[in-house]
Amino acid sequence: MDPHLLKQVSDILPKKAIEALLEPPAKEIGTALSDILNVVFSPFKMIRIVNEKYIDDFECRIRNKTEKIPEEQRDSSKLGLALKAIEDSKYLLSEEILREMFANLIASSINKQKNSEITPRYATALSQLGPQEAVLIQQLYLSKGYQLPTGILISMNSDNSFSYIDPLIVRFNNGRYKVGIQKSLDILISLGIINSYLDTWLTSDSYSEDYSQILLFAQNIAETNQGNFELKKGFIKLTSFGRSLANCVLE
Repeated sequence: MDPHLLKQVSDILPKKAIEALLEPPAKEIGTALSDILNVVFSPFKMIRIVNEKYIDDFECRIRNKTEKIPEEQRDSSKLGLALKAIEDSKYLLSEEILREMFANLIASSINKQKNSEITPRYATALSQLGPQEAVLIQQLYLSKGYQLPTGILISMNSDNSFSYIDPLIVRFNNGRYKVGIQKSLDILISLGIINSYLDTWLTSDSYSEDYSQILLFAQNIAETNQGNFELKKGFIKLTSFGRSLANCVLE
C-alpha cells in the first residue's frame, strides 16, 4: 500500500483496521474488507445511527462483488481507497442506489482492471450525492453519447423577450421525465461530473422526437396549450471524469 495514503488514514482508524489494510494476499482481500467494515460501522451499530439491515446489505453487496473478481485480478495496493469509500458511505446507506454505487466503487478499487484511474476524489464525489443525483448519473451513463435532452417552457412576449414558465425538464431513454432538477445539476456540475448546456441543443434527428415530447409534457404540467409558447432546448452530458466515475460505480 502507498505509505503516504496509509499515513493519512492511520490518524483516523483504530489499530485493527490498520492491520487489515497491510497488503493481505489476494484471496484474503474480502476478509480484510469485512474487518474494516466491522471496525468502521461498529459504533454506528451500537448507538443505532444507521439501521443494521442497511449495513448488512452493504456488506453483502461488497462481498458478492469482490468474490466475482478473479483472484489474479485482485489488488490490495489500493485498499486505502476502499477504506475511504467505506468511511464516506457511512451517512448514505439508507439509499439503496448509493449503497450499490459505493459497493461497486469499493470492488473497483481492488480490481486491477479498474483501480489505476481511481483517486480519493471518486469517493468524495459520491459522498456528495443524493438519490436524485445518482439517478441522473445512471441515466446519463446508459444514454447514447452519455447525454440527455432537456427543455424549459418559455412564453414569448411581444417585444421578442421571453419569460420562463416551467422548471427544467429532462427526458430519460425510457420515456420518463424528471422535473425541477436544477439543484441536482448544480451539484453535479460543481463536482465536475456533468456539463449542462442551456443555450444549445442536440441537433441529430434522433433527438427531435425527444424535444417534441418534452414540449408536450411541459405544456401539460403547465396546464396550457394556447399562446405563444416555445421550448428552450438544451442538454446535459457526462464529463470525462463523470464517465470514469460512472464506470466504477455502475458496473
